[in-house]
Amino acid sequence: MKPLWLIFPFLQVFVNLEVSWTQIVNTCEMGVLHPHLFIAGMQSAGEAIKAGQKLRFLCGANYELDGSEEIECLQTGQWSATFPTCSEATPTPGQV
Repeated sequence: MKPLWLIFPFLQVFVNLEVSWTQIVNTCEMGVLHPHLFIAGMQSAGEAIKAGQKLRFLCGANYELDGSEEIECLQTGQWSATFPTCSEATPTPGQV
């Protein structure tokens, strides 16, 4: 049997690694939103967005979405696509 003083450092390192590994939760930073861009179903502005969560976007009246309608927070802490923007909607012929 090995002396405890030889085994203890290895157990301590293993336990510390195990605890710190399970506490890692990647989050994504909110990008800058275009003035007419809104996020559907956003719960709280200060809430962390965790890996796997998705954001759905829409634009205000008379604006159309340029970019992805939905993006996801990836395990890497990055977004699956860039934040979209809004541009003025071009009226269709016959519309005033």
